[in-house]
Amino acid sequence: MNNQNFFNTTVTEIAEMTDCNDHTGAALWLAKLLNAKEATKELKEIDARHEQSGSMTEQDIKLRSVMTNLLFDLAKGVLKADQYEAIKGAF
Repeated sequence: MNNQNFFNTTVTEIAEMTDCNDHTGAALWLAKLLNAKEATKELKEIDARHEQSGSMTEQDIKLRSVMTNLLFDLAKGVLKADQYEAIKGAF
């Protein structure tokens, strides 16, 4: 990733989302950053179910965790080591 200012903003946004307990939003931000279309779709569906019911099911929490870990694996392959560590630390 070349634009350091954009990257720093992304890390800040993800950290703020996780601080506000918006873990799905943070994972969505990462999915969009990585252009991970299937993960983006799945996370949007999780978020929609959460909004509709007002709470997260255990199944969706587990699915979100799986999706986040897959995104970390993808990020590790495309980001520089320091960028990957910054992203992972924001979660």
